[in-house]
Amino acid sequence: MNQSSSNYKQALIKLCNVVEKDHLKSHQLNDSYRYLRFSSLGDDDTDLALSESLTCFKTATLWIIFPHVGAARKAVLMALDASVLIPFHKAIAKIAKVSPYDDLSTYCFENDYSTSGQYFNQKLLAKVSEGVSSALIQAYLKSLLSSKLGYRNLATMVNAYLGNNQAKIEKGLLRFDQPSIKAWGLLPFESQQQIAQRYVSFERMKEDSIQFYNDRWDNIQAAIQVGLKNLSTRAGYTTLKALREDLEDAFEQERVRYLKANPVAISEVLFKSHRIAQWEVKIVISGLKPVLIVTLKNKKKIEPPETFMQTPEYTVYADAVAQLEKIVLPFKKIKPYVKYVSFFEFDNGEEVRGQVIDQALLEQSIADLPKSLLLSYLFALKNNDAKYYDLVLMIEAFIGINRKQLEKGLVRHGQLALKAYGLLPVESRKELLQRYQTLKKAWKEATQYGAERQANTRAAVQVSLANLATRAGYPDATRLEWDLEGDISRDAQALFEFKTLDQWEVKLGLEGIKPILQVYKKGKKLKTVPAGLRKNKHYADYRAVINQLKEQARRFRGSLEEMMINKETVDRDALKKLLRMPVMPCLLGSLLGINEHNEVGFINTDSLMLTDGDQHYAIKESLRLVHTHDLFKLDVLSYWQQQIVHQQIVQPFKQVFRELYLLTPAEQETKTYTNRFSHRQVEGAMAYRLLQSRGWSQGELMAIKKWPAHQLQAHWEFPDLRYYMAANDKLMSHRLSFFPQGDFQSTVVPLNKVCPIIFSETLRDADLVVSVAKHANSSGFWSSEVQQHRISVAKHIAENLGISTLRFEDKYVIVTGEWNEYRIHLGTANAYLGGQHLCIGAGFMKKGKAIYLPFADTDMTTSEMIAKILLLKNDSKIRDKTILDQIIPKKSAVIGR
Repeated sequence: MNQSSSNYKQALIKLCNVVEKDHLKSHQLNDSYRYLRFSSLGDDDTDLALSESLTCFKTATLWIIFPHVGAARKAVLMALDASVLIPFHKAIAKIAKVSPYDDLSTYCFENDYSTSGQYFNQKLLAKVSEGVSSALIQAYLKSLLSSKLGYRNLATMVNAYLGNNQAKIEKGLLRFDQPSIKAWGLLPFESQQQIAQRYVSFERMKEDSIQFYNDRWDNIQAAIQVGLKNLSTRAGYTTLKALREDLEDAFEQERVRYLKANPVAISEVLFKSHRIAQWEVKIVISGLKPVLIVTLKNKKKIEPPETFMQTPEYTVYADAVAQLEKIVLPFKKIKPYVKYVSFFEFDNGEEVRGQVIDQALLEQSIADLPKSLLLSYLFALKNNDAKYYDLVLMIEAFIGINRKQLEKGLVRHGQLALKAYGLLPVESRKELLQRYQTLKKAWKEATQYGAERQANTRAAVQVSLANLATRAGYPDATRLEWDLEGDISRDAQALFEFKTLDQWEVKLGLEGIKPILQVYKKGKKLKTVPAGLRKNKHYADYRAVINQLKEQARRFRGSLEEMMINKETVDRDALKKLLRMPVMPCLLGSLLGINEHNEVGFINTDSLMLTDGDQHYAIKESLRLVHTHDLFKLDVLSYWQQQIVHQQIVQPFKQVFRELYLLTPAEQETKTYTNRFSHRQVEGAMAYRLLQSRGWSQGELMAIKKWPAHQLQAHWEFPDLRYYMAANDKLMSHRLSFFPQGDFQSTVVPLNKVCPIIFSETLRDADLVVSVAKHANSSGFWSSEVQQHRISVAKHIAENLGISTLRFEDKYVIVTGEWNEYRIHLGTANAYLGGQHLCIGAGFMKKGKAIYLPFADTDMTTSEMIAKILLLKNDSKIRDKTILDQIIPKKSAVIGR
């Protein structure tokens, strides 16, 4: 072994004694010693030998050269030739100080949003090579690069300063590698133009880094700042500001050349911060409005300065803002009702009409907008603090880019997803039917939730159906249902024909509007479905259709009533489609219609004629369901009430016997409001449920009902309403008035200008609330309209039964029996004999025949009143001892009769 090898061996032995305390692994020293033992190094190649040993023995050499292992370094220097290693030791000390970090065991020049401690001390680094060969420096840097202790970035910076890794750094810039960005400013340069090009590269990186988010964007911006500072020092400038000022013209020339070669597209300037000349420029969103912000030295200007307006990019920015501004106003209006003006929310709630999107306006607002521009704008809105996420979701659904997201939301019955689902583009008739059935399924599945969420989910389904109807080209959700339900019902038609299942003959039938399964065995109709038939595999098909028909009857009963109220007409072709559903002939056959010539009659669904006794009127063009007001105006109300009762027709809802509210002299005097249902105490929770079921929503200190077909909205004031109506134990009602829809500031609409049917229906809702939801501390209330309605029902039913002796006095109907004269209160149905209240329990109604009423609506008070009229009219036939004890003084006289 030669002298150099001997020196190395002695150094390692001394090093081992020093570092044993630091638990240096023995195999690392063994590897180093084994290499030295078999080396044949010449005395004249000491530098080369040291270079090779530093390159090959990563572990051992690192322990020798680490600046923080002071004792080990001193041991090596004492053992080795000082003339070789002392200059190298001085170079190491300088490298250790090029970063302000004191502890180089930390990860130097790491990714961080801070620039502190990241700048190079280039003056100190310039003296590194003094007295040390380049081979030795390269070996040292190679060793640092392979270190596992975090010195890779330090080696990258030193190599950059020495100009050894330019190609590698340029590759790193393409992927925004942050140590490469910092080192880019340290590379040597040959001319001022090269400095300007690097400066432009840094500025371009600033613009391109907008693609990253949050922490990474912050870290890249900090790396760019460090790289620029390193560049300014390397170029001989005292400050970065001095570099900017000197290169501004060169930068501008380079930027203009780049723009000519690569014209800027609108999508590239949207919502990204750019450096243009001396200006920082960015389009931001303020509410819904795009605003161009131009900044110079942290001073923002919304009005573009003259110097910026002269740049090539200004036209692009101005065009982008102009195009975006075109959609701001329509976006504010696509939602008909905004609870809070500054927020465009589609809340979870029971509101329906105010959640439906105005699709015509939306289509108009985005028709000429480039898709890239629209998507960028939506992205900015979604990340806006003003909570436009819901609105953006609806628009994304309309343009069809979030179908999978919405379908995932449907699984959880997410109400926002439900509302937006109807806005997706309609791809085919089959897909339309599938989406309709999905929404109907969500409606049924809502029963698993509590009352509030169930109501909210079903409201969301209604919103979605309204959106889907418009999207598919239907005028409203009702027409959509008619058409699609007709397709669904077509498969059920075959079940209305007799089929043999085992030993039974079965078919579907209807009792009124109630679907039933008719079962026959050997020609005899069975009263119930046999257990054996229930096990037949086809029985489930019949049950499914029965449930479907029940649901259809419930829905279309409500739809027809809405049509009557809104005076909607159905053309002849639509009527034919409607009658494809099995339940519809039963519903329409008991209702009165009016044709285009104001001819009234029962709707004959077979011949599409209107029938009035022997008179038949053709439905040539269109049909409208008659409202009570129509009959009143034609002076035939009493006639048709008599016909309904005489034929024992039960209408699916109150049509001919509907309460009618006409303008009173007091209302003609007040002109713009009615106090008919003012100053009534109601329970907030019950009042809210009743109003919500009739299409009302809560406003500020009022309840609001919209009548879109008439462009009206009713305002019913509740001055003591606080927060949420249902949370108020007691509320006092106040006046009711009408305004143009969507315009709260307009002059109130005079009552005599309001459609009489809308006026009547609005007051009918109010009457229901003050009579049913009355507070426990308030006295009972029944309006003259309800009183008149019950008089009409009682009078016509009595006349049809041959009772002509009924009299009506004040709030009572007077019934003359064989023994006594009785009074029955029209509001409560309580019966009196003189001044004595008669205790007649409800049980007597269950024992007798069902009481006929000319409508299917539940009206227990009217039913009880009719039953008591019939009972007391025939008082001599009563056998109930409890009642007899009250109406005759001696029950023995009755029993003996």
